[in-house]
Amino acid sequence: MTLHSIGDLARGLVSQRHFSHLRDRLDSLSYSLASGRHAELALETRGDLLPLAGIEASITRNTTLLAEVRQRGFRLEAQQAAIQSIHQSAQETATRLLGAYSGQSAIGLSTAGHDAVQAFGAMVDALNSRMGETYLFSGDQTDRPALRPAPQILAQIADLTAAASSVEQAETIVANWFTDTGGFSAFAYQGGAQRDFGLTGRDVLADDPAMRQMFSGMALAALVSLRPDLPQTMQAGLAKRSGEILLGSATGTTGIAARIGLAQEQATRFETRLEVETMTLERARSGIVASDPHEIAIGLRETQTQMEAMYTITARLSRLSLTEYLR
Repeated sequence: MTLHSIGDLARGLVSQRHFSHLRDRLDSLSYSLASGRHAELALETRGDLLPLAGIEASITRNTTLLAEVRQRGFRLEAQQAAIQSIHQSAQETATRLLGAYSGQSAIGLSTAGHDAVQAFGAMVDALNSRMGETYLFSGDQTDRPALRPAPQILAQIADLTAAASSVEQAETIVANWFTDTGGFSAFAYQGGAQRDFGLTGRDVLADDPAMRQMFSGMALAALVSLRPDLPQTMQAGLAKRSGEILLGSATGTTGIAARIGLAQEQATRFETRLEVETMTLERARSGIVASDPHEIAIGLRETQTQMEAMYTITARLSRLSLTEYLR
């Protein structure tokens, strides 16, 4: 016969509560050891979680800024490559045009004019380049190409200069169209306004004045091919003048490349600063939420020892009978 009493029942309830507490502590310590984080942050911080919340908010903000500045860096790199390509193409085309003028050969002039048409199209393609779904030179209208297709622009130039009977007249018409707000900027440019990225500079647009000067020279050269009916002397004059304009435009494209390079440098510095700041914040967060593996291991051993002791005591009590009690 097993002996039960009110005291036994009360002691049993206390034991169950204590065992439940030990089991919860064991689960908590096991989680801390596996995750490296305190299972009960409120207990560890005495209920003051405001510092941790502030650190978490700063890390989230920095993570967002890092993603944005890295994306800006990728765009700047792509823009730099496009501008370098345009600059090189313009210089090579200028050399061919001046060479054709010097040779005074009909075939040479025709070839140089054809090359200018191709180079004009390559410039348009470069300024219509995009990264993903974002067009790089369209300002705040990133969902659309910066420029109309090259054939449409050149057709407009050909129509405007149809009545020009001298190099000077053609140059004036073309130059005015590319500088007039009702010309190139209204017809050819389809992008939006320039954006200010703060520490990493401003947008480079396809209708930048330096770009328009280069386009003006290339369009003038394209007339050599677009107007085969022109006298050879005028074609030669167009080749000479357009080559000079393209060579002169090198200063403008070099300036654009320098601006992009400065923005790249600023973006790199900003990214580095954010990375260092984020690492510091993460260390501060770790100091609050991270558990000490050594202390956790000691706590686990103590808890396991207490649970084993309780198992032993419970087992002994469960075997206690009236006969054993009376001995």
